[in-house]
Amino acid sequence: MRFWAAFILHDVGYFGRTSVEGFGAEAHVELGARIMGKLFDAEWAEFCRRHSRHYARSHGVRVSRLCVADKLAFVLTPPWLYLPLARASGELWQYIERSKESQAGSEYFTAEEWSQVNSPNPREWLKALQSFTYRWVLKNRFADERDLRLPGSERAGFVADRLRSSSSEGWL
Repeated sequence: MRFWAAFILHDVGYFGRTSVEGFGAEAHVELGARIMGKLFDAEWAEFCRRHSRHYARSHGVRVSRLCVADKLAFVLTPPWLYLPLARASGELWQYIERSKESQAGSEYFTAEEWSQVNSPNPREWLKALQSFTYRWVLKNRFADERDLRLPGSERAGFVADRLRSSSSEGWL
């Protein structure tokens, strides 16, 4: 139940803002975190804050599983739903331009994705961003697990073991 509450509340700080990007937008994590703290405890408040990659990076902490779930929700949202919602918010073109700026020259995009990101077709842009984000989700799907606080030399073995067990269980 706590995870679902966090999933519902994590972005409530965007309500009333004129933009979800730019100056002050990253402070959106605080409202959901305060609510989670009052409903549950400080650990859940911090879990909610760490759904933001920007927040996690700027505070030197690992993203929470909520961040991974949030990105997976984006990956799984079909174009016929995502694009009209983004247009209705008035921010579709802002998202498109922002992704080009923030990912410019990124070695993480494949050549095909980079071509799609620069396409004038929003469906092509979305396809590229969802593909890129899906790889990020796979890479970070063990986020927030206590065992990942291992030193780097031990973490690689732990993750390899998890990947093997995920593969044998049909998760990959």
